[in-house]
Amino acid sequence: MLSKFNFNALRGLNEIMSPGTSNDSELILRTNLLGLNKINTDNIGVHMFKFPPLKNSLRNELIRSNSLRKKPSLPDRYNPNNSSWGMKNQKLKISYAKNLSASFENSINIPNKNFKDSDENKLNIYDTLLNTDQLHIRNIFQLHKIFTIIKIIKIFEINKLVEFGYSNSSTLEIIGNKFKYLDILFYDFSKKNLGYGYYKRIGKIIKSFDTKRYGLFNSIISKNTQYFYNYVNKNFSSDTNNLLIINQKENNFSKNIKFKLFKEGYHKKFDFILIFNFRINEKLSRISKNNLKFDLINKDTLLILKNKKLDEARFKDLHVSRVNIFSTYLIFLIHRIFSKFLKKLRSLIYSFIK
Repeated sequence: MLSKFNFNALRGLNEIMSPGTSNDSELILRTNLLGLNKINTDNIGVHMFKFPPLKNSLRNELIRSNSLRKKPSLPDRYNPNNSSWGMKNQKLKISYAKNLSASFENSINIPNKNFKDSDENKLNIYDTLLNTDQLHIRNIFQLHKIFTIIKIIKIFEINKLVEFGYSNSSTLEIIGNKFKYLDILFYDFSKKNLGYGYYKRIGKIIKSFDTKRYGLFNSIISKNTQYFYNYVNKNFSSDTNNLLIINQKENNFSKNIKFKLFKEGYHKKFDFILIFNFRINEKLSRISKNNLKFDLINKDTLLILKNKKLDEARFKDLHVSRVNIFSTYLIFLIHRIFSKFLKKLRSLIYSFIK
């Protein structure tokens, strides 16, 4: 579903795209770059289902042979169609429905905060891991960082999360499936995204979010950081608690974002800014000039706060035991591997029964 405004802003489908390319994926890539408004219709009771093909349909065979729905190439920047795009020059007869809804004001009666975890002070590591699809073996040493972010989200009641710079596929999957209401923006540009590489980097995350959560997820992948700042300006306000995560080591842009972030005032859109791989000898003068509070949670993790009057006692709850995380992870890993084994065993047994 696409509003008339968004359709005109996008200038319709990309008419220079090669035949057979998946239009829905390409539209999403362009709407993210432009920061166009999108609504998760699940929140207002509108659900969409995709039914499987008929028994003798060739659809699955075509998809597996790459003869249908090719992946769109990564848009480095927004390339609209020319002024005569689509059927713009055609004279069309316009008609309207007889019964029109006055507004969608009823949707605000279902605020996201109603979906929040009722047990705000409990950090259930085991259940959080079970709610994800990956085994997280490659990212096992990132778990402490991930559960530190989860603690911050719970304690400070974060509504919107931004990750600037790709770190790993486990971070957003674990956090997004823990807080299903959370609006998430992911920004990254790396050489690994070129071609179809971005599917491999965030494909697992999107696949998991499609079936498990209702919060908004946007991924902006572009060399031009202005797309990121435009999106933040348009979609973030001081009415919500927003958290920005900067993965300084993983992305070259992240090393330069701090300067523009504070110089041009974009930091005001965020109540909390979390910088990983922070070096203690870095200059903090610009942060101090903006009357911001900052604390080192760990030796390489800096938390910046907009509100200097925040209760100091809440910082004591940010500590997460590494021993607790890794011991719980081992139990989760045994559980998940054993569960996968039982599923395969069951399938094997049923194959003999048939």
